[in-house]
Amino acid sequence: MLGKRVKELLEERGWTQSDLARAAEMHRSEISEICTGRRTKVNTGTLERLARGLGIPVEELLKEGGEEPKVCRLMMREIGEAAMWELLEVIRKIKKAPIRGP
Repeated sequence: MLGKRVKELLEERGWTQSDLARAAEMHRSEISEICTGRRTKVNTGTLERLARGLGIPVEELLKEGGEEPKVCRLMMREIGEAAMWELLEVIRKIKKAPIRGP
């Protein structure tokens, strides 16, 4: 799904995978793996770099056929959109926090 969306966005811009790799500060092989579907699981940092490289919000990158993925719709229905974005911010802060040992 993500690979298909990235390919669509590249085509819209007339970009190559190398163009996106430079803009997103990623390796071209990473972009290739995502576009071909060999890499289907990506972390939030990768999503953010892809979106930043494409000049779009992460939400736009995750849209499928003009709609948010089912998990986003489910979360918005269950906890509301504002709470969903607050949760995302908490996750981002946790990821940036140093790992503390016992």
